[in-house]
Amino acid sequence: MTLSDFAKEAVVQAKYQPKMDPVTGAITTFCNVFVAACARSVGCEELNEFTANQMVCQMEEVKTWVEVSAYAAASAAENGYLVVAGIKTGDLTKHGHVCIVVPGGTAWSKNFNQDMPFVANVGKTNFHKRLASYAFTTEIQPRYFMWVGEAARRILS
Repeated sequence: MTLSDFAKEAVVQAKYQPKMDPVTGAITTFCNVFVAACARSVGCEELNEFTANQMVCQMEEVKTWVEVSAYAAASAAENGYLVVAGIKTGDLTKHGHVCIVVPGGTAWSKNFNQDMPFVANVGKTNFHKRLASYAFTTEIQPRYFMWVGEAARRILS
């Protein structure tokens, strides 16, 4: 099963498992649990037990993650790499947001006035293969991180 197929199935399953967000009290599904499950499906154990904010911090600091452009994120997803789109809020005790970049290239986003990759998203809305602009507000630009850990190199070689 490809990462994109796994993400698609995980999105479907998330629709039936809503939970109460401990920070906001809203009924939602958790983006961080979804991203960690997708990462584990390709051998990446580095994102377990983190909030979305903590995931972005981890990807910024650890050498097994590389920040890439929207175009590079789309290309990497086409080639089977794990790519996470994410934002962190200024208050690290609150939730940011993360989702998985999936194959599909890029397309123009009116909201962000730029090309953006397609993503699989779990959170306020759950979907597979829509533009990243549907997963993030225009207040904060998402950043894209590609996993280049040892398991990624083994999988793709």
